[in-house]
Amino acid sequence: MSTSFESYVQRSLARTELFHSNALYQISDFDYQRLSQLPNVIFMSEHRLQKANHLKWIRRARNLSRRALSKKQQQATHQRVERVVQARIEEYFEHLQTELVGHAIYDAHYRLTDKDNAKQSVNELWLQTYSAGATHFDAMLKLLTTREEQKQILANLPCMQSLATFYAKTAHACLSHVRRELESISKGVSAALTELTLDDFHDDGFGNLELDNEALLSPIAEAFKHYGLGRNPFLLLTGMTHRVAYALGHNAEQGMQKATEKALSDCISALNSPVHPLYTQLATVNAEQAIRANVSVSSMAGAQGKLSDSKRQLLESLRKAS
Repeated sequence: MSTSFESYVQRSLARTELFHSNALYQISDFDYQRLSQLPNVIFMSEHRLQKANHLKWIRRARNLSRRALSKKQQQATHQRVERVVQARIEEYFEHLQTELVGHAIYDAHYRLTDKDNAKQSVNELWLQTYSAGATHFDAMLKLLTTREEQKQILANLPCMQSLATFYAKTAHACLSHVRRELESISKGVSAALTELTLDDFHDDGFGNLELDNEALLSPIAEAFKHYGLGRNPFLLLTGMTHRVAYALGHNAEQGMQKATEKALSDCISALNSPVHPLYTQLATVNAEQAIRANVSVSSMAGAQGKLSDSKRQLLESLRKAS
């Protein structure tokens, strides 16, 4: 005997024993009058009504369970989408940091040497193509999310608020990082021009000038090397050392001294006051504005429950007015 059939036989025997002990098998021999006098006997119409009500409550309980499960699944989906998009936002702004610092470095190098670089064109192309996502929340969503993910985010106000806040915070952190990095590069050159004298330089015997405190100029030499503006850090550092010495009057005619001094001043200006518009636009990124520009009636309804038609129309008019 199979296990499943054995279980069925045991349940059948238990039911038979229960019916026999309560003399239920004798009921079939009773007439209508005797049956109607038995306690706890109801008509079939009442039985059907009780069964219908019972099934109705079972259906209601199942629907409530399904709704709770669906809500949990939606929350889990929104949380997963939120985590994934946050990771993409972080990665995007990390790359943007590199490109923004590179843009200032390329500009500084051009002002210093008056030479174009092919990588500068690549840098400018990347910024032109992808920079919109750094200052516009909706552009960022189009850039970093799929259509289905974007639909889920815009339809859920808490998720949108969380991502917009994280987006604005990351944008401001990106700008702060870029400013600190450029400042650390430029301050050495500025200090070299204002604090050094020709006595701080000496000839190595091969016609090359060396600086006692190379830490002042090594950051900009390393930056030039990192962004492909030279391969040999020693030659880059030597070139910067010579330029600073020329600006201070070492073996330089007056015209050359002034030209070199101006080139270094322009280089410092390019690092301290970058010309790319993103440097000012990133400071204006605001989470509330991002939410206001993308909030919809459906997302508000999802956060506040079902809205009447009049309230939906009022909300839509307020959103358009703002």
